[in-house]
Amino acid sequence: MNELEQFGRVSAIWIMACNDENSLITYEGLRHRLNIESTESLRELVLAHSELFRLGANSRQLREWKERMLLGRGRPSWVKSIPEESERLTRIEALSQNDMFRSRFRTRANSPKSDVEILKWGLEYLERQRKARAEAVDASVKSWQIWLVLAVGILGLVVQLAIAFS
Repeated sequence: MNELEQFGRVSAIWIMACNDENSLITYEGLRHRLNIESTESLRELVLAHSELFRLGANSRQLREWKERMLLGRGRPSWVKSIPEESERLTRIEALSQNDMFRSRFRTRANSPKSDVEILKWGLEYLERQRKARAEAVDASVKSWQIWLVLAVGILGLVVQLAIAFS
């Protein structure tokens, strides 16, 4: 996945973490909603942006959410998409604090959706990061181009001198 795709995914994750009905976001839910094969790349992206995301969940909040889901209420789409009820229950029971995260701005259990200003701030923050990285890469490429032109010029001068004195 290239850097532009990474920023696109982090932006999508940020929007979900700010706007989802449930303040807890599971990696499996992200995988399902973003149509991605593995949750590992998502875990890495969330971890790499810990300034935006708080890892894990409060144990009481997790327990209460699991209880609601076991009763058939508040199930996210990824759980609903599991064909067998027994498998759904197994997957719900298996959820742990390491399987989820939330926005740093949704600090309490059952926090409401983030204000538009917070959502916008996060997207602008990610865009500033993307631009800064792109500019740094651009500066590095320009630096290498200058050195390459200088080396080719020196090599050309050496060849000319070798021809002139032979």
